[in-house]
Amino acid sequence: MSRVCNVKRFQNHARLARRQFVLEQAPLTAKRRAVRLAIRLGGILLFFSALPLAAQSLPLEAPIPAEAPIPAEAPIPAEAPIPPEAPIPPEAPLPFAETAPENAASPQDAEVAPPPTVTADSEYVEPPEEEAFSPPAVAPEPESLPRKAGNALYRYFSAPGETRRREPLRRFDWELFAVNVSVMNNFVGASDILRETIKINVTELASRVGEEGMRFNTDILFRSAMHFNGDAKGFGLFTGMDGRLDMVVPDTLFAIMNGNTRTSGTFSVSGAIFAEAGFHRYFDLKKWRVDIRPAWFIPLVYIPRSDVEFTFDSEDSLNLGSFGTATAYLPVNLNESGAAMVNNFGGFDFSVAVEYALFPILDVGLDVVHIPFMPSRLSNKVQASIDDNIIDDASVIDIMQDPDSLSLNFSPDYARESAEIYVTRPFSMNMWLLYRPFRTDFLGVKPHIGFTTNTPSGNTYLNIGLELEFNVGRIFFFTARSGWDDGIWRHGAGLGINLRVFQLNIEAALASLDYLASWSGRGLSVGTGIHVGF
Repeated sequence: MSRVCNVKRFQNHARLARRQFVLEQAPLTAKRRAVRLAIRLGGILLFFSALPLAAQSLPLEAPIPAEAPIPAEAPIPAEAPIPPEAPIPPEAPLPFAETAPENAASPQDAEVAPPPTVTADSEYVEPPEEEAFSPPAVAPEPESLPRKAGNALYRYFSAPGETRRREPLRRFDWELFAVNVSVMNNFVGASDILRETIKINVTELASRVGEEGMRFNTDILFRSAMHFNGDAKGFGLFTGMDGRLDMVVPDTLFAIMNGNTRTSGTFSVSGAIFAEAGFHRYFDLKKWRVDIRPAWFIPLVYIPRSDVEFTFDSEDSLNLGSFGTATAYLPVNLNESGAAMVNNFGGFDFSVAVEYALFPILDVGLDVVHIPFMPSRLSNKVQASIDDNIIDDASVIDIMQDPDSLSLNFSPDYARESAEIYVTRPFSMNMWLLYRPFRTDFLGVKPHIGFTTNTPSGNTYLNIGLELEFNVGRIFFFTARSGWDDGIWRHGAGLGINLRVFQLNIEAALASLDYLASWSGRGLSVGTGIHVGF
């Protein structure tokens, strides 16, 4: 029965499905299409109209409430002192166990105690902060004595100094004149002349002279200049004249006075006088200062070294002979007159001074004087020649009985002729140091060393000396010097008084061609000078 009902139910469903399929597959009429389109449009409109309502119904985010102020922490009560723990009674020794020594550590001490348990009721104890690790301080190694001395020396020389040495005394400085005259010898001293009775001891004089002979020297210097000085540069004009004359008398002359019957020797003479005019220009280049001095010069007289020999013989009869030539060159022709006399236009040379500030208190410098550029040509020669027997076979007895019977035959030949010679001035080069130990101009120590070539005599001399400079307020200047320059020993002192618009310089020195003679007053050098300006 149930099977039949199920078959019928299945058949009904199939019939309904077939009908539905037929209806769906049936062609749509215009009316059905309009209804279906209206239903779809209505659904779409209903969906979009419901969107705003749905957005209003959503909950908004709640504002974040402000944080409540944190209550101040209550002060932490001071910890109660921990009562000392009661001593733990020693445990009874176990039977049949070996007794440990007193100093031995027990096994209980070796065990590490467990960390204390922290409960909620117990107070929190902040652990101590760990100290930042810092390496152990290492003591500085002691400085050695040579290193200390070297550092101290470096600081002494490198520290800035207070000096006005390069600052000019006057912006415009007119040196009206500077004059220096020296007269010296090596045989007669001031003590021999400055006495009531002058006694001449030939033997003593011969011992003073020595093998070099009796030497006589004189020199003269005159200068005038104008300077326009700035802080780092300047220039000026100068003119002047300087000269020197050297004479040597042989020591054998004193042998004749001591009774020697036969001897000979040589007299020599040399010298020159130069006039000059030029200008100078100096400027600074950082630590350098350069001063250039070109000059025009003309020899007023030039005497190259001239030798005249003599012979003396008094054994059988008295004989004295002399022969030689002395020559001098002049810039004028003595045989002419007027403008035709001058036939020399001089020559040119220049000098250079270089200075470098090595340290704030130490300067080094180099002075090169009279560097030849164009020599002066001299063509006027004046010559004196002698070749005579001044005394010829004279009887010593007759002369002693009648001195007027002695006849002398001395007739030199003088000649003026043209003979060209090219002349340069003496050349010198000196290096110096200027050391100011107090970092000021109060004291300056200035040693120097160099050489000079004397053109008339042809000799070359070593220059060496030391000079001390004292400066008191740039008003009083004191100098003290000692040295050997141009073959002459000089030991002297100078004083300068500067009143800004007027300055006076005075200098005096002992001078001689021999070192020991220079201290005994056998020569004197004096000089003076005047400056004006502003």
